[in-house]
Amino acid sequence: GDIAALETAIFTPWCHGPFMTGGNGGYASAPATPLPALRRELYAADALRPPEGCTCGCLLSCTAEESNYWLVQCNSFTDPRSPELAPLLVAIEYITALEGPFWRKIRGKGHAYSYGISHDLEAGKLTFSLHQATNPVAAYEAAGAIVQK
Repeated sequence: GDIAALETAIFTPWCHGPFMTGGNGGYASAPATPLPALRRELYAADALRPPEGCTCGCLLSCTAEESNYWLVQCNSFTDPRSPELAPLLVAIEYITALEGPFWRKIRGKGHAYSYGISHDLEAGKLTFSLHQATNPVAAYEAAGAIVQK
């Protein structure tokens, strides 16, 4: 085929619909000011954070996904000279290492495909994450037992 020989009627289905307009060759014109996909309340970093001193959280579910993804965050220190920094970083490397405790107790038992702990010194946050978890509650409990040990 010669694509130039095609009739323009073949492209008609792609020239209509909720995102297309007729005056711009079938393409939608850009809005004067870009609009966010979500309201700020829905994507703000603190939108799902409980108030200080509250031990509650938020669980979001999606029936289109079979796996679960968890992020658990807590406050931590921000001082780069803290005597707790080096032991924390060594502990994180040890428990998340290949064939380490998290590997054996979380991935080895089939609770989650991936896991992680990270420390953000600038934000003062310690984050635990689970990715593609088939049993996030068991994975979280196993991680808690490892960390408390």
